Amino acid sequence: MKRLYLQLSGILFVGTLFSGLAQAEGDGVCPQVLSSVSNSYLNEISKKVLKSVYAELGCPVTVLDVPGRRGILLFNNMDVDGEVLRFDIVEPQYSRKFVRSRRPMFYEDGSLWVHPDPLVRDKIPTGYVLGILWHETYMKNRRGKSYSNSNDLLRAYTDGEIGSFLYTDSAMEVKVSSHKISPIPLKGERVVRAPIYHYLGAEFTPFMRRFAKYLDQHEPFSFIEKRDENIEKAVVGTQ
Repeated sequence: MKRLYLQLSGILFVGTLFSGLAQAEGDGVCPQVLSSVSNSYLNEISKKVLKSVYAELGCPVTVLDVPGRRGILLFNNMDVDGEVLRFDIVEPQYSRKFVRSRRPMFYEDGSLWVHPDPLVRDKIPTGYVLGILWHETYMKNRRGKSYSNSNDLLRAYTDGEIGSFLYTDSAMEVKVSSHKISPIPLKGERVVRAPIYHYLGAEFTPFMRRFAKYLDQHEPFSFIEKRDENIEKAVVGTQ
């Protein structure tokens, strides 16, 4: 009787084990750690939404705030499982096999913002942030001054060190409407209009399928694009 009990227990254990493995294989192993570009408005609001989505999918995740270039390095070295968000121009920088969200989380514009006084903006350089690839691409062969994060970039503009700078439109709308930048810059040329994706290592492809399905059903990032629709009005109305 005891031997029969042990045999049945063993069968139940093995059955449960294989059932769990099959479920893990089908649903995908959960990413554990993601990187996020530090001192970035888009990353700040996006990582909060992303962590909520991960929790809904049964995968609590840790997000590390790091400089832009550091995030790419950590991902390539497999020290993090993915990056919260990136423009797709990052992809040639990845040496590790990756999977991106099937659809963009949202679209974003990035522009050159200039000092309202042309005598100022034409005499001093343009500021940009190292590790933000659309910044670095635009600034090739241009006179510029680099900063480690966007907070330092805006501080340099306020202090008169730079006469223009690169910034995403939605983030600048927040700065202008909340009176956190002075003098209020003018919107110059649009530098980038591109989709923003979530990136993971290729081994998390099954999980990314679940993530994409959740985006289709719930549209958790739609509020960002709705806010972008009002950027022009917000900026022009305060000038």
